[in-house]
Amino acid sequence: MCISLYLKSVFKKLDFYLSNKQITSLLYLQDQDHHRLADVVFLQTNNQQVIGMFIDGVNPFFTSYLPDQRDDFNLFATYEKLSIQSVPYIFCIEKVYSFHHRLYHEHLAIYVSNKQEKQSILILFLQDECYIKTDISYEQCKEIILQNIKHTSKDELCCYHRDIVSNDWIEITD
Repeated sequence: MCISLYLKSVFKKLDFYLSNKQITSLLYLQDQDHHRLADVVFLQTNNQQVIGMFIDGVNPFFTSYLPDQRDDFNLFATYEKLSIQSVPYIFCIEKVYSFHHRLYHEHLAIYVSNKQEKQSILILFLQDECYIKTDISYEQCKEIILQNIKHTSKDELCCYHRDIVSNDWIEITD
């Protein structure tokens, strides 16, 4: 099967930002009124770097910087002050899955886990929210995506994973 340029671009980002990273914390941003920003989330790594994801539309944006280092998501255009809420969550990313709509160029979710899927993070990209769920299996992940994204049926949901042996992105067919 031929992988589109769009998917190749997504996979390069996922490889760069997520492959073989040691996660230490989930970082949530709060505005000046201490309300959590729903459209952005950061993962902190063991070397104090971050992986930021921001959703505004159908595809997420990524960064390696917190807003006070370099505001790649242009958050300070909307918020006067931002603070960080850190939630410890330690595991090594050994599996990366990427969920897409089969008919549209729409990145629906990222699922990362350790080898046994005992520790995992699902980041579901809703129109203007990064929905986060931890400690779920791959099977539970698919159910959550279909429950939360109403315009996507099971037949339209497409999932790829990074194969450890071939080092390629492989479509999972159920």
